[in-house]
Amino acid sequence: MKFQVGENLWKRVEASSFPIFQGMTIKTEKGTAVVSLTDQNQIEIGPDSVLYFEEKDQIRLSQGRFDFRISPSRGLRLCAGNFILVGTSALHAGRGLASLSKADEAAGSLSIHPNAAVTIQGIQGHLTLLNQERTVLATVAPKESLTFPAAIGAKIGKGKTPPVQMAQVGEEEDPLAAKGKEAAPEPQKSGGLSTGAWLAIGIGALALGGIAALAGGGGGGGGESSPPPVCP
Repeated sequence: MKFQVGENLWKRVEASSFPIFQGMTIKTEKGTAVVSLTDQNQIEIGPDSVLYFEEKDQIRLSQGRFDFRISPSRGLRLCAGNFILVGTSALHAGRGLASLSKADEAAGSLSIHPNAAVTIQGIQGHLTLLNQERTVLATVAPKESLTFPAAIGAKIGKGKTPPVQMAQVGEEEDPLAAKGKEAAPEPQKSGGLSTGAWLAIGIGALALGGIAALAGGGGGGGGESSPPPVCP
């Protein structure tokens, strides 16, 4: 795993855990990593992924995928391409934080494809997908999966007609089960994140949170990545 220290310049993470700050970009190659933020928000970054911490409550995925668990007490925004993903409870401005419970947590996975389309898979709670104009495109229920082309999330100029494209919708299915074979046992999940793979995470006093490489995970690899655009 590496973090960006300059344009097209990356530094390998030597320790098993280190603090993260606003404006930091990190990437994985063969391994995975776990990010722990405040208010019990957690993200597990998959291999070959790039993650940018744009703002205090805003994270952008510019390559790859991650699993996440979003606390109801914090309106964390997960950005990918032209899209913004939030927990549905975060849109209920009329509800006080005191009325939100652990049952309101939302968990799932977010991935971005080379053509800038995004796929959202729901695991727990309900998720809401927005476009760049903060218009609600869809809500994702547990066990649902949606894939949206990039054009659907783009800003529409005044007087222009929005593109007519459909999202692919379906539930997750084990490929072995689809062929009539015995499905492989599903890894145990905790709020959408695999269990038994957490390491202690060091959190700096001024940091947003901390990050740790998972046991058995490889370091970040080569390649170049420029800072992704800021989520509107």
